[in-house]
Amino acid sequence: MKRIAKPSIGSYETWLKQILKAANVSRSLNLCYMEHPESFSALDPLVDFPDAQILLNHAARGEPFLIASTHQGPHLAAWWLAKFLPNLRILSNQTAVRTDSPISGAPLVIDGSSSGGRELLSLLKKGTAIAGSIDQPIVADKKFESDRFTLELSLFDLPPIRVSTLIPRLAWKHRVPSYWMATRLDAGKIRFDLARMPDATEETGWAEWAQIWMSQYKAHLEQYLQQGPENLNLPNALFEAIAGSIHRHGGGAALADGKTL
Repeated sequence: MKRIAKPSIGSYETWLKQILKAANVSRSLNLCYMEHPESFSALDPLVDFPDAQILLNHAARGEPFLIASTHQGPHLAAWWLAKFLPNLRILSNQTAVRTDSPISGAPLVIDGSSSGGRELLSLLKKGTAIAGSIDQPIVADKKFESDRFTLELSLFDLPPIRVSTLIPRLAWKHRVPSYWMATRLDAGKIRFDLARMPDATEETGWAEWAQIWMSQYKAHLEQYLQQGPENLNLPNALFEAIAGSIHRHGGGAALADGKTL
């Protein structure tokens, strides 16, 4: 863990307390999202999203766009997006929220079927915004975790993990703009970071462009992970995947400089 988020100031004990606090915040917000989503409204005064208008302008013009996020940090992005973008759909492998939730219509369960693919295409044609976190499984069917439907993501000098190609492939195939988005705790606020990802071109094939796109996602995620332990979410598939990859590659010896997590 320290290999990813190095303690910069103070003792290891202080750093560890921040890690545990972040885990408790993430767990609490995730519980609210699943069971009491209406309670998020109380957090509205704390939200700082200076680039929100970029997404609102897309929506106002009826333009589809994609958001690639992460399950690190406070779980507030889905709530905000669903609240201000009524036609938003969130890629998921489970429904996740109560049927009477204010955002119950947002989750889009992807099972890998041809009908699911047709629904995605239909939504994009209607100008729907689609969001998802690619640092954990999106599609429920295990066969979509194979090399054909995933790309390698190598964070820092750690062994690679495999992540879904779904969002970058939609961006490339349908020439839809895509954005990196993440939320973080900062000075008593919940800040939203937004950055435009590379746009696909007719001259660039899928394999080449996927590597370009993924390198940008990697850069954003690495920068985020090292901003501070207060935004890390340890009970998350990302760290499970990293630990599993290290184990498959021979444990700590797999790291380039001989260090471990």
